[in-house]
Amino acid sequence: MKSIVNIFLYIGGLLIIASAVCMPSRLSIAEFDLAPILMLIGAVLMTLYYGSNPIKMEDNARATRLQFQIYLSVILYYAAAYLMYTNNRYWIAALLVSAISTFVVSIRIPQKKNK
Repeated sequence: MKSIVNIFLYIGGLLIIASAVCMPSRLSIAEFDLAPILMLIGAVLMTLYYGSNPIKMEDNARATRLQFQIYLSVILYYAAAYLMYTNNRYWIAALLVSAISTFVVSIRIPQKKNK
């Protein structure tokens, strides 16, 4: 089950990157822009991943802060999808802040060392 959930993270990240690449070219299916749809699907997959994998640490307060930061970055992914849909240029800032926040959390979460 864990490997399926990990695939959500990888596919969600790839869809978010693909939406950022597709947005300037205005690719569309029927009459809908493709970039906001890809961003929304990627954000849903990231929500499923982070919702099913809570952060576990000895310091409960730190884990709560990191989990809150993850949820804020996922909310920013949804905001970026909405801003793409409304053709607002601030989607770039929302996506950048969310990516930096996710990157910082991934560094701060302690990794288990292989013995």
